[in-house]
Formats: sequence, structure tokens, C-alpha cells
Amino acid sequence: MRAGLAVTGFVLTCVSLVLSVVATFTPAWSVGSRLNGDRGLIHICQDQSSDCVLNTDDRPPLDVATLVFMILSWVLLVGSVAWNSYAFAVKEYAHIRYASIMTLAAGVLGLVAAILYTVRGFALKAVGYEFGWSFVIAWIAAILGLVAAVLSFLGGSKDRSWELSEGTHL
Repeated sequence: MRAGLAVTGFVLTCVSLVLSVVATFTPAWSVGSRLNGDRGLIHICQDQSSDCVLNTDDRPPLDVATLVFMILSWVLLVGSVAWNSYAFAVKEYAHIRYASIMTLAAGVLGLVAAILYTVRGFALKAVGYEFGWSFVIAWIAAILGLVAAVLSFLGGSKDRSWELSEGTHL
């Protein structure tokens, strides 16, 4: 039972990492009208027919803070995936608890990023923007990260009664 929780937590951590990266690099955090275009953390697309450009000049502080928290979240998620992989490879389930703490921190950082952009988004709503699908994916990634942390923590419990003895088959 607990091994299943650990594996489920690991899979959710991987999904959270992929969704976080996708959300950060897509230009649909704020979706505007045809004239306004779409805004992302890294790219701005002026309209449907033009190419997107890097958002390098006059970036609002909340956009920068959101991007920083998202990148920190990825770093922790990558570390958690690596640590979980190591724990599964050497069958040392105590390490899963440490990886779950990293996943929890990544989830919290993802939530902070999403909350910061929520504040920024309300200012953009006044000029014709709506929250986009990248923003929604960021929220989903953060929540999945928190769920993954809880499942991994429970799966890495000190109770070893769930482990199969050598030679036992299901």
C-alpha cells in the first residue's frame, strides 16, 4: 500500500514538473483581444498572425517575481525527481521522505507564483485581458505538487510492514 503511494507521488511529481515548465514557457498567462494579444512570463504575442517576442523590456515586478518563483519550483521538482529515482533504484524508501519535502517546497513556490500572477492579472483585466490557459496549468501544477508531496511523504513512512520479503510474489 505505501509503496503504491510513493510511486503515485513520484508520478504526480513528474507531471507537476512537466506542467510547470509548459506553463512558464507558453505565452497565454493573460489572453487579450485581437488588438491586445497574449502575454506570458517570457513571451508576448501581439496578435494571432505575428511571431511572439521576448518580454525583456519594462517587465512589471510581479511578472519577474512570478517567473523567479516558477523557476525555483522547477529546480526543486527536478531535485525531487532525481532523489526519488535514486531512492527507488537503491530501494531506500527513507529518502522518499526527503524528496517529498522538496516537492512540498516546490508546490508552495508554485502557489506563490500563481497567487502573485493572480494579483497582476486583476490589473490586466482592467485593460481587456483575461486569465489564460497557461495560468490555469500553473495552478494545476502547483496543486499536483502539493498532492504529490503528501503521497510521497506517506509512502516513505518508517513503517516497513508493507515491504515484501525477498522471494515473496504477489
